[in-house]
Amino acid sequence: MRLSSVVCVLLVAVLASAASSVHARGDATLPELNKIMKHTFSLAYSCGGSYQASSLALDGDYSKNAPDLLFNGACGSKTSFESNFSGDDMAVLSLIGNSKDVPLANVTAHLAFNWANTVGQDNIFKQAVYAAPDTTYAALRSQGTGPSSTRTLFAFQTLSGCEDASEPCEILYAVLDYAKVNYESVSPGFDWTKQNSF
Repeated sequence: MRLSSVVCVLLVAVLASAASSVHARGDATLPELNKIMKHTFSLAYSCGGSYQASSLALDGDYSKNAPDLLFNGACGSKTSFESNFSGDDMAVLSLIGNSKDVPLANVTAHLAFNWANTVGQDNIFKQAVYAAPDTTYAALRSQGTGPSSTRTLFAFQTLSGCEDASEPCEILYAVLDYAKVNYESVSPGFDWTKQNSF
């Protein structure tokens, strides 16, 4: 009786350990939510940069050339942030405000859409936003419709150098929502330029 109790306890411990290690391996590429992180873009993409040097991949995988945020701008021109790159990616960004008035620590998933928290005063979202010093932004992104699709909402704040395409740009960011999505079915025929008809 005693031996069987010990075996049961050991079996439960082994199974619990195996389950937790599988969970850890399964979540290895998922970013932690609501944790402020620092990232540096080496230079802007259109000023000699690359996806590795000029982008942020929230899951840490830069090999797939599908980042979540791109620091862009030609040398000597205004710089911007973009999040919509190709295929059926869909993304919009919002310049919420100056980081003194809109500290990154206070940007919740709710306030990322309506910082004023007032009906009719929603944040304005665009396909690209200019990079400004000491500014807080929000980004909503849906990438792909296949088995490796993701949906994410994140906020970021510029620190220094982001107005010059040839200089490093430092940001702080926090992931507010992140999901790997496996679509059960997708309507065929999506095209960015396809018009509607009866």
